Amino acid sequence: MRPVDQLRNDLNRMIRRFLNGKATEAEKHFLDAYEAYADKQPDITDSYSADKKEQLSAQMLEVVRRKTAATIPFARLRSTRWIAAASILVVLATGIILYQTNKTNSPRVAVNPVPEDRPPASSSAQLTLADGSRVNLDSNGLAVLPNQGNVNLSYKNGQLEYRGSSNANLYNTISTPRGATYEVTLADGTKVWLNAASALRYPVAFAGNERSVTLSGEAYFEVARNQVPFKVIANGKSEVEVLGTHFNVNAYPDESVVATTLLEGKVRVAVLVNDQPEKQSTLLLSPGQQAVTTAGKNQLKKEADLNSVMAWKSGKFYFENEKLETIMKEFSRWYDVEVVYQGNDELKNRRFFMIVDRKLPLREVLKSLENSGVQFQIENKKLIIR
Repeated sequence: MRPVDQLRNDLNRMIRRFLNGKATEAEKHFLDAYEAYADKQPDITDSYSADKKEQLSAQMLEVVRRKTAATIPFARLRSTRWIAAASILVVLATGIILYQTNKTNSPRVAVNPVPEDRPPASSSAQLTLADGSRVNLDSNGLAVLPNQGNVNLSYKNGQLEYRGSSNANLYNTISTPRGATYEVTLADGTKVWLNAASALRYPVAFAGNERSVTLSGEAYFEVARNQVPFKVIANGKSEVEVLGTHFNVNAYPDESVVATTLLEGKVRVAVLVNDQPEKQSTLLLSPGQQAVTTAGKNQLKKEADLNSVMAWKSGKFYFENEKLETIMKEFSRWYDVEVVYQGNDELKNRRFFMIVDRKLPLREVLKSLENSGVQFQIENKKLIIR
């Protein structure tokens, strides 16, 4: 059977299960997530009756409504076109969607049983105080930390909070290891969510005519409105300046680019040259836009993929036509594993479309790739790919 025919059969079977109320949570997640790509794909539901399409659309709308609470919503449900495309190869397994864009007809290879596993990221971090002392913060912690000047610190349930004001020039650094995330509320009320393997350096209280922090890694900011500008120095490559807004900055040291994506408000992004912002490179972003800083230059993306950018904060992995090497970099940070490639180096460049729950352990995610022609093995904190 041709892959396209197999796709049609698989999806029609899934649709029938959905209409009969027998679809699994993984199948519902597939239909929900894949709707975002509907308008890009040919429709295979033309043969369905109007009543069947209406029934399917109504039922899916309810599923999407239930799932969009506290998440970044996918594209609005416009019709039953989200169902699928006859022109691509989609593999569904344990809540994951894969779109393999490699055009070669490589044989499917079964994954060997994985004897070990790695849990998903937890809520934990290390706080370095102004005197250089360090405190480990975890999701179960409930404590009052030493004051920093006149500023009170407390943490509870994976959140660190600063309260008070001070003229003392004191700085703290909160850092998440690989396999951990954390949330911090700065003294001005700004909320920051740190992704895995990230670090944020900031004053315990903002004084004077500037609010400035330094980021390495990835973080989402909800900046408290204030007449004093808020600045993020991202990995020494770019400077993001705002008054009050919501935005995401991806500035991992092992990546060649810094990506600043705006969700709400306005931000100014400038390239840093000798630690100074370069006026000629400055971009002013509007909501939905992204500045990509690389090789000392800024590039504007007028329509950023917000689903992809915000997936980590919404509890998802989200990759569209992405290289396996890029996907594995994120897995490495999230599951705290070292990725080792054995055999064909071309494997790194194979591309996939992928959406999967970040709360799944690594073994479950890898099991979903068993039909992609890639073999995996977990040995302690090492992920071997063949």
